Amino acid sequence: MQELLVPGSVALVSAKSKSAKRNHGGFTVRNWREADDLLRAGIDEVLVGLSGRAAVDVVFGISDTGADDDIKRAFQTLSSLLGKSCADGFWLHSPTCGFFDEEDGYDDAEGIKQRRQMVASHMLEHYYGKAKRTLLRNRALLERLAAALAEKSYLTSKDIAQLKQGVPLKTPDYL
Repeated sequence: MQELLVPGSVALVSAKSKSAKRNHGGFTVRNWREADDLLRAGIDEVLVGLSGRAAVDVVFGISDTGADDDIKRAFQTLSSLLGKSCADGFWLHSPTCGFFDEEDGYDDAEGIKQRRQMVASHMLEHYYGKAKRTLLRNRALLERLAAALAEKSYLTSKDIAQLKQGVPLKTPDYL
């Protein structure tokens, strides 16, 4: 899913947990690019964080309540991005920064916080929709990736590139 939303970002994905204590879940080794654009990197992180919930919604038609931590992290990332944009001098007269109020020139901290939360909530909905639409558009590839992962239990970036081109993976002779 991550590879569909942020192409080139997956180095390895495994269906097996790294922990001996857990018998469920897997992990992804990310291949993040150098972050020249911190805003873009933050949005990529949000999209990746929302991808699991969006995939469950696309495949099963239900909302994954187990993804609440992912939603919380995505919301916190968006809130942080809004705060950094304000602190770095962007949007100085924006309602989400609060440095200027039309009535008296200043704003209270609680009002700023409420507006940032509102904007972050709208952004969260937007990026969840974007993640879901991307997965829907690429449903066939999503199915190929899931099937290959179930068969092999791991995929490398080379495997993912091959599947993206529509070329099936070869089963090694030793299996």
